This record gives sequence, structure tokens and C-alpha cells, in this order.
Amino acid sequence: MAETSESCWAQQLSDLDRFDCYAVDLRGHGQSTVGAADGTLEQLGRDLMAFMSSISGPAVVVGFSMGATIALWVAAQPDHLISHVVAIGGSSVISRRTAQFFEDKARTVSNRELDTLHSDILTEVSDMFAAHPERASGYGHRRIAAIGEGDGYANAALAMARLRDAPLQPLLGQVTCPTDIVGGEHDAWCPRKAGDIIIEGLTHGHARYTEIAGVGHLMSVDDPRAVSSTIEALITGPPPAATTTTTTTTTTSPTRSGVSS
Repeated sequence: MAETSESCWAQQLSDLDRFDCYAVDLRGHGQSTVGAADGTLEQLGRDLMAFMSSISGPAVVVGFSMGATIALWVAAQPDHLISHVVAIGGSSVISRRTAQFFEDKARTVSNRELDTLHSDILTEVSDMFAAHPERASGYGHRRIAAIGEGDGYANAALAMARLRDAPLQPLLGQVTCPTDIVGGEHDAWCPRKAGDIIIEGLTHGHARYTEIAGVGHLMSVDDPRAVSSTIEALITGPPPAATTTTTTTTTTSPTRSGVSS
């Protein structure tokens, strides 16, 4: 939500270039059109499924924030398009206060109060960095560019707001693929509790929790190398064991020039 491949995943796409990687923008973000949007998680999930069915085929899916929630929804479907899901900074349930937050965002766009929306975004992202707070302003302006007129952002906000009355949690028992939940040490937007709740719903037992040290919610920009190395370790190493319920590790930013082919 409010991300594009350029604003969120640029460093990871470079670091993980030995893999065939696709960064898929939500409808109405970047250069993607919003289409006949209905403000539901299901529609956004089916967008991803359509992309995978026509372009990538079954694959590992890494999702961040709302993207993590979408990835988990797709992993719960019977199509088995996802072979391994890595959910970074995601949630399966939200509070009433959070639902109101997202509803207010959608209303701001509907009222075309874009100056207010842009100001709010710049304020919010300042709380999403811990390792490198000096990156917040530049990132905030890239986020504003990513959402354009805001219709796709409002659609995504409504989909998240509806998690209050229609949470993802009951569907998690249908996930059968290996599942990695990743959190940031200083992520106040999706704290460790959110990851624990997701793991509680994953009844297959092939799940683990990994914590990246020193980062806030926007960890792929706050410490991109740490996120890259964490993703690589999770998707190339042993999958979560059947006996694993939650494992906490910390990862600091490594010194490296990227992933060799």
C-alpha cells in the first residue's frame, strides 16, 4: 500500500538478482490502473493470482505490510500458487482504531483533500524508520508519487479497514506452504504481537518468526541490506520445520556488494 517497486524493493531486486524476481504494484499504484476496484482483500489477492497464473507460475512470494497480508490470503487459496510465503511486517487482524485510520485515509482521497493526505504521509513515515531516520523525507515523497491521485491508495485502505469485520485470521488454517513471518525490532505499526497472532493461526506448523534488529516498519528502506540477506537466507536455507512454532533471530546489516549469479 502506497508502495511501488522503485520506492520499496529497489535494493532487494538488485541484491537478489540471481533469482528471477518480479515486483508487482497494487492496482492504482505507480503506473498500474485502478480498474473496477471494489476495496476488498479478495480482489487484490486475485490480482496477484492472475499475475502468477499468467506470468510467473508457482513461486516464492515475499510481501511487505499490506503485501504480506495479500500474500497470506493467496497462500490460503486451494490453487497452491505460492510455494513459500515470506510475510514482512504484516497483520491478519486489526483494531477498531486502525480500521478508522484506514477509513479516514479513503475519505480524505474521496474528498480530494490531497494536500492533507500528502502532509499526513510525510508525518507517518517519520515514525516508520529507526536505523536511518534521515531517509524518511525522501522516502515519503517517493510514496506520494507512487499513489498519484490516490484512488488506488483509497481502494487499498478500504480493503485493510475491512479486516476489522472480516479478518484474515480464520483463513490461515488453510495455508499449507512453508511460512516465514518477519518483523522489525522497532516496528510500532506491526509489532511482534502481530506476527505471533499470524503464527497462532498457521496450524500446519511449518512457520517461524524472524526479527530484523534495529529497524522500523519500513525495513526494506530503513536497512535494505539486512532485509535482502534475511530474505535470501529464508528462501535458500532449510524451510521452517514441522516442529517449529516460532523462532526469533536477529539480523544486522552485512557488508556485501550484492548476490552473485
